[in-house]
Amino acid sequence: MKQKQPGLKIVLIPPAENTGWVQAMQDQHPGVVAIRPGDVGKMAALLAGANLVVCTEGIPMHLAIAVGTYTVAILGKTPAARIIPPDQEKFIGLQVPSGKEADVKPALVLKKIWR
Repeated sequence: MKQKQPGLKIVLIPPAENTGWVQAMQDQHPGVVAIRPGDVGKMAALLAGANLVVCTEGIPMHLAIAVGTYTVAILGKTPAARIIPPDQEKFIGLQVPSGKEADVKPALVLKKIWR
């Protein structure tokens, strides 16, 4: 993403229970910021101000869709048709065949973003 949009700001909203990957991401990609909004309202405001949200199924995904932010949701076992609004190009459900979000290939996510 940084190659196509070098000035792009990347913000992570990490879950409280899993922060090891956040530090690894920040170590590998200087300039990446991690923010923990204090409540759902602040998270919704943060997501509303974003140009793009890439996430797994969870509260950030539902809020991003609710506020109308372009969203690519990486989905495991939950079918996209069940949780992604139909016929709206700015909400994309990327179903992972294995059912494990961690198995998604970054190139596939980028393909969905740049389609």
